[in-house]
Amino acid sequence: MGAQRSTLLIDIESEDEIIPAVAQLSSGIIAAVPATVESAVIELARTSGVPAPLVLAATDALAGTGQPAQVVSREPGLSIPRQVLRSVSELGTGAELAGECGTALARLHGIAVGAAPPGLDRLDEGDPFGDYCDGLAATLDDLPLPHPTIRLGVEWLRRNPPSLPQRQTIVHADFRTGNLLVDDGRLSAVVDWELAHVGDPMEDLDAFVTRLPVDRAPAEVGALVIAAYAQEAPERFGRRRLQWHLAVQMLLQASRAFVFQIDGWRDELERRLAALAAIAGLP
Repeated sequence: MGAQRSTLLIDIESEDEIIPAVAQLSSGIIAAVPATVESAVIELARTSGVPAPLVLAATDALAGTGQPAQVVSREPGLSIPRQVLRSVSELGTGAELAGECGTALARLHGIAVGAAPPGLDRLDEGDPFGDYCDGLAATLDDLPLPHPTIRLGVEWLRRNPPSLPQRQTIVHADFRTGNLLVDDGRLSAVVDWELAHVGDPMEDLDAFVTRLPVDRAPAEVGALVIAAYAQEAPERFGRRRLQWHLAVQMLLQASRAFVFQIDGWRDELERRLAALAAIAGLP
């Protein structure tokens, strides 16, 4: 069970075949797109060349529970970050996997926004970075005792937006190890699309880079994914926007370190805040 949904491995039996599948029930802890909208995004991505499961069924209110639910094909591969990284290291497929991740994102962001299903959240085309800041501030409002420096970071982001992207795209919004299935060292499927929306494509790149397990992932992994994406989609790549979203991720990670105070949280908080200061050009 994850933070947002329960996941069940099931087999769908018919007269002539057994289909391995995954049933997912939303917990409703974190706001997510409706299951039918998420399923439409998954199918759109899959038919556009993004490795993704096949949607078998979806409902926004499952009979008997009222919970959003969907059933998708069970794709092969590992998702636990330490297992994925160990497998990739042993097989020596890091560069290939990084390239596949960059290509998958480029294909997702290449989908015409007009094809996005109705009901998919969209950022303000005139001020998407203001929307990002509003969302970040709302997240901090929901946390007990957010660090005051983190609040100041949100205001810095609001006062220092980058130039607008050439166009907004469909973004996965949680593209990271844990939501990528890796089979035999190669990308098998991108899963868990419940946070998808229309926004700045650099959001996906930064989410991947900043959420790599720093104690186990070689530093060049993130750089390889960024390079692969920039080569596949140079017209959508923006280094200044990438840097801005990196600051967003630093704030999110710093707030989690402060609020949940896991082992080593003080060092983690200082590391994240120092990274933000460097991005902001502070002494």
